[in-house]
Amino acid sequence: MSSNSPEEVLRAVSADFKINGITHAKAAEKLGIKNKQTLSNLLSSKKYMSKVQAIRFHDAFGYSVDYLTSGVGGLYDDYPYGVRLAFNKNTKSYIVIDDSQKGDIDLIMYWFHEVFSRQNNKDGLEIWSEIFQFAQAKSIVSNSLRCYKFDNYNQEFESKLYELHSQLVEQIEDRINHIQADS
Repeated sequence: MSSNSPEEVLRAVSADFKINGITHAKAAEKLGIKNKQTLSNLLSSKKYMSKVQAIRFHDAFGYSVDYLTSGVGGLYDDYPYGVRLAFNKNTKSYIVIDDSQKGDIDLIMYWFHEVFSRQNNKDGLEIWSEIFQFAQAKSIVSNSLRCYKFDNYNQEFESKLYELHSQLVEQIEDRINHIQADS
């Protein structure tokens, strides 16, 4: 497996900050670094992060320790929503690649969306939206807890997942009942 250079790794971190609207000042504060200049110096260096630095970035932002220390893998072990960063060597910048159409469920949901869209079926599209959220619930909750630092992560994840599933099931059932009442 090939690895990214230290410069590519640090550019990925900077690009992710930019995509997520995180300034160097906010990032430095979250990392416990005294000032943003120290962070800027780290991100403009030409070497991989130390294990200690990588663990701090992992704890604060969910970045992969292996990627930060060796360039192997990706910035996130599992980037949320099937989205990932890729370096475009021609433009020398990072682009967001959306892989969310992978998998059978995503493909089926895509087909239903096409059918409802072509029929201009507003009720179908509303139900589709909630069913799609239900299918993506684990990713949605995982993304919402990406920077969660407490020991009870699994318990918090399960609680939020249950809450989201319950809310979506109720909304879907209400929409179905509304459609049946209109028929």
